[in-house]
Amino acid sequence: MSLEEPNSLMHKSVILLSQQIVGIGPDIDDSVIQTIKIEYQGQQTPLQHLCSFTKKDRRVSITPYDRNLVSTIEETLKKQGFDTYKFSTTSVVVNIPIASGEVTKKLEHHKQNLVEQCKVSIRNIRRKFRTKENDKELQKLTDAYIHQIEALIK
Repeated sequence: MSLEEPNSLMHKSVILLSQQIVGIGPDIDDSVIQTIKIEYQGQQTPLQHLCSFTKKDRRVSITPYDRNLVSTIEETLKKQGFDTYKFSTTSVVVNIPIASGEVTKKLEHHKQNLVEQCKVSIRNIRRKFRTKENDKELQKLTDAYIHQIEALIK
């Protein structure tokens, strides 16, 4: 059996993790906002695909390409805990706070949860495709992807 399909699935899991943890660190980065998903035409879509962003100091101005999304973006960001307000009928402004000790701990905890979910996903892919013939090769592949995950968070 070929390891092409499990390799592809594991690779996609690591790519998703790298997209999810972007900007999560000791201080909140505006790129975190870009990865937040909102409901758009029946699908969860990252803001970076729907808006342009302008950063000045600790404020990020979000201008959606579709003006009808302004309220949805504002509501979603408020639900996520961001200090957000409508600046005009065409844009939303987010104040990026300086991360306190408690916020930093929450961010690190969230990041660790995402990492653990990705590891579980990799192991479940291994379990799904494991046979007696490919067990050793599949374990090596799994170990390599787990190592990549560990490298991402260092």
